[in-house]
Amino acid sequence: MKRIGLVLLILTLAVGAIWFFTQTDQQTILTIDTDFAVDKPETVDKIILSDREDHKVILTKESDIWMVNGTYPAFKPVVDLFLNETINKVKIKGPVAKAAQDNVIRYMIVKAIHTEIYQNGKLTKNYYVGGSNTDETGTYVHLDGGTTPYVAYIPGFKGIITPKYSTDVRDWYSKTIFDYEPEEIKSISVTNFEQPSESFSLINSDGSYSIKPAGPLSQQAAKSYFALFKFKNFEGFAPYLEQTTKDSIKKQQPLMEIAVTDLKNEVKKLQIYRKGNFDGNQTLHDKNGDVIVADVERYFATYSGMDSLVTIQDYVFGKIITSRSLFIP
Repeated sequence: MKRIGLVLLILTLAVGAIWFFTQTDQQTILTIDTDFAVDKPETVDKIILSDREDHKVILTKESDIWMVNGTYPAFKPVVDLFLNETINKVKIKGPVAKAAQDNVIRYMIVKAIHTEIYQNGKLTKNYYVGGSNTDETGTYVHLDGGTTPYVAYIPGFKGIITPKYSTDVRDWYSKTIFDYEPEEIKSISVTNFEQPSESFSLINSDGSYSIKPAGPLSQQAAKSYFALFKFKNFEGFAPYLEQTTKDSIKKQQPLMEIAVTDLKNEVKKLQIYRKGNFDGNQTLHDKNGDVIVADVERYFATYSGMDSLVTIQDYVFGKIITSRSLFIP
């Protein structure tokens, strides 16, 4: 009887050991295979996002400035959000049910966004982001070279995470038109095409201001105006317009042009167009054929370094769209 008990004890211990080491190995594999989150996002220096339709966004960090496809500055708040609130926090709920894995993989072959993350010049994360699961509580993902798709989510965020991995370069472009401290501005020129007599230039000489054409000037008004050019961002790219309509708008005479010259004699110009009909008889339409009515809260605009037509809000830019007469003491 004692011998039988000893045998049973040995068998129990053996089965337990096999179970323990099997589970440990499986847990190690699962941890490796679901390691999507980026640790130390501050060390990320390159991000590549590409889809199956040949759209590609390459974000590279050059000193402290992020660039989009090597040609245009990225919008820092958007990049920071992606680094600290997306790729740093993405978690895995679990693997996709085996019965659905083949369908999910076939879908991701067509629709997934390939995500490559580099840290200190080394590729550290390489995975694909697909669409939502059936109840839209998570997003399908899988590691490059992996065979098992998973359901990912971000704690505290409801919905699918795919839009956060946008392959549209416009979603990453810097929206900043002007971003100057007052002491960084040498001069500001405002050309009013509708009322030429209201055009003017303000010059800053060590905190003392002058106006051209010469005339009386409120120093306080000029000082306040120079302080208005900090973090002025455009709203969007007017995706509701056909490109031919955008080109037509850019060929029109602007309402106003504002040119800022900094201490390095670098000039940034903003051309502002009324949002609505031109010359009182040229009717503009959106992609749906609807007439674009006059909008006193927004303007169309172009500016130095940006080829696309953008929209700006009067709430943001209204105070710098001004007239010479407002500076008379």
